Order: sequence, then C-alpha cells, then structure tokens
Amino acid sequence: MSSSPSKPLRYGMVLFQGFQALDVFGPLDALNSLSQFIPELELYLIAETLDPVSTLIPASITTSPTDKSPSPFAQSLVPTHTFSSPPPVPLDVLIVPGGWGTRDQAIASACAAYIEQVYTQKTLRYLLTVCTGSLLVASAPGIVGKGKDGGGRLLRMTTNKRALSLWEERLATLAPGARELVRTRVEWVKKARWVVDDRAAGAGAEQSLAPVWSASGVSAGIDMVFAFMAHVYGEETSKKVADYIEYERHTDPSWDPYADIYGLA
Repeated sequence: MSSSPSKPLRYGMVLFQGFQALDVFGPLDALNSLSQFIPELELYLIAETLDPVSTLIPASITTSPTDKSPSPFAQSLVPTHTFSSPPPVPLDVLIVPGGWGTRDQAIASACAAYIEQVYTQKTLRYLLTVCTGSLLVASAPGIVGKGKDGGGRLLRMTTNKRALSLWEERLATLAPGARELVRTRVEWVKKARWVVDDRAAGAGAEQSLAPVWSASGVSAGIDMVFAFMAHVYGEETSKKVADYIEYERHTDPSWDPYADIYGLA
C-alpha cells in the first residue's frame, strides 16, 4: 500500500479546553493506524497557546451532561502549534472536534476565527468536523458561503443530535449582522451519521472551497473518518485499517438511531 502526491498527507487537529476526548482520539487513532501503511502522514495539534489542553469543562460552563457540577476527571494534550503560529506548511485536512468547550464564547470565537482563516486561504483540501465542532464552522461567515439569498446554496452539515439546540445558543453570541448571515446559510441534516457537502454544486467562489465533512455525536467521528479514508485512499485501505484496529464500521451515512431518540426524525 503506497501513498500518492495527490493524496492528503498533512493533517491538523484543532484543540480547545473542554474538547470531547473521543471526538479527537477516535479519528486520530484511525489515522495513527493509517500511518503504519502511509508513513508520510503528518499531524499538527493546533490550539490557542502551547499550554497543555484539557478535556476539563471550562469554568464558564456551570453544568455538565448530568446537570451536576463538572467532574475534575480529565486528560490533556500538548499542542504542537498555535492559531497565531500555525504549522509551517499548508494543511490538507483540518479536523474540528466538539465538546463542552464549544459553549464558551471566548473559546468558540477564537477557534472559529482560526478555522475560517485556514479555510478561506483555499489551500485546505478537506474540512472535517465531529459533534459540536460543526457549530464552530457554522458560525464562521467565510465558511458558510453566500447562501441562497446570495446566489449560492446552503452549507449542509450535521451535529450531535442531543446538542442541536446549542446552535441557537451559539447564534446568540454573535453580532446581530453575523447572526442573521449564518442563520440563513446552514442546512442542518437532522438524521445522519455523517454528511458530506462537496461544495461543487455551489455558485461562483463556492466551487473553489474545500468539501466539508461533518459527523454526528462523538463516536460518529470514527465512522466518518473511515468513510473519508475510503474516499481519498480507497476502500481497501479503509477496510484494512478498520480490521487492523478491530473496528466494525457503520458504512451507511443515513444510519442514525439517535435522531429518533432525541425526537428529531
């Protein structure tokens, strides 16, 4: 199994306090295993500073998934680069995880600004989001595009089904003009394991933007990254890596029992 210059090799992972561990480690473990077959793969961990980044829910968030005080049980990752001092080479793929940190306005704003900067440089080949990472992408006007009113079309994404209501909370943190701009330019797919918007059907400048892959909640990022792997490296490669880590893939992007559980279907 060999790599090709046309295949994406340079991966970046956005980190922020309160990231969801599996949103990050699920895709990364699959990519770690892929690198055994394609050793040219490069990984960059990118955060606001070089300080270790914890899964600990930020102090600004006063409740946890159980509506109790956040637990101190956490893990940390050490970034390799920062938003202001990014990797020295253009990224092929940028992965944006979700997590409780996306509820913190300062964290969300800093991440969205960096993601938008990378995306609008138009050297990025793919943008991947997991869980509520899609809310960060959706709040960046430079990513969502013109929308129907501007002669383009809506950006199609999905997200964690339990957290879909967070979109309105995220909108409330934006300036009124930006709020209305992004509100009308995203189509949320409520029943999907993952969604691919290749931007190819867009109008004008949207045709030169990188495809956006978005996964539903947490574990869905693993299925999405294997589907992405099949798309860019071939199904044989994706299957070999999945077998290597003994993972049984969901290969149907419309498989989504959680849309029913949370009353969205």
